[in-house]
Amino acid sequence: GSEMCIRDRTRMFDITFVNEGYPLPTNFTFGLCFNPVTNDNHQVLVSMAAAKPNDGAPIWSMGLEYEILRMVSLRIGKKFADNLENGIAFGLGIKFMLEEKLFHFDYSINNNYQYRFHLYLNRDKIWLYLCQFHCLL
Repeated sequence: GSEMCIRDRTRMFDITFVNEGYPLPTNFTFGLCFNPVTNDNHQVLVSMAAAKPNDGAPIWSMGLEYEILRMVSLRIGKKFADNLENGIAFGLGIKFMLEEKLFHFDYSINNNYQYRFHLYLNRDKIWLYLCQFHCLL
């Protein structure tokens, strides 16, 4: 392969390029969702999706979200694939106002003990992604 040197102020790095082709990963995903219940106090969201990576078996998923008073969301989801033991996930979402700004906190855990925390800020009807934390135990 070709060789190239990159020099910064204190040291030199050698980089070797490999002249081998690799197919780009592609993933085709199709999903549907609907709200069977929507009123001022409660909302239910049902979602289903199918994903087909070009190098693997299809993955089917479905989820259910129950939102109370447009502030607290309870979620459960399941993935179905040959290579997954038991792809179940649970989640909790909370929306709250702080100094006239709407924040949204999300927490989820799945059967592999992966924890996820997300924090969003709604500013002028655009959700800004503030932080994310993933933890494997």
